[in-house]
Amino acid sequence: MRSEQIDLLVGVDHALWIQRVDTRAARRGEQPFALEAPGALLHKRVRYEKTARWYCGTDADVRVPSTIRTWTRPDNGAHYERTYAGVVFPARPFARFLGYFLSEGSINGHQIVLAQNRGPVLAAMADVVRELGLPPYLPVSSHGCVRTQCVAVMAVRTPRTATA
Repeated sequence: MRSEQIDLLVGVDHALWIQRVDTRAARRGEQPFALEAPGALLHKRVRYEKTARWYCGTDADVRVPSTIRTWTRPDNGAHYERTYAGVVFPARPFARFLGYFLSEGSINGHQIVLAQNRGPVLAAMADVVRELGLPPYLPVSSHGCVRTQCVAVMAVRTPRTATA
């Protein structure tokens, strides 16, 4: 989706937090924000909420459940299963990490990658990864990025492989 203020490249099942502009309720000022699929918004006028507030009375923890990975060996057809333990992260650093991941992150094989030009923002990304207790790796060559690994976090991104 593309507009003069925002450019989104999202999948068809990625819900967007929007407020419709072209409805009778919007003309009355009663149109609420809602999650909608990108396909339903094609060629529609919408408003994006570009602010966020942290509604949390305490610095709670974010618990990521354990996950089970299964695979079949191609050479002998044997089935294998491995359980990875869940993890607990402090909420505020995890929220900062999630913001970086949603804007500049990707999964590359078994690594979580946060891409950014070298400078203070890249250093802040590495600090957030350290605050989560994960080891950051900053390659000295190539483009600026922070790489780390956490199977439980990657399983949240791909829920079909995650189990509680």
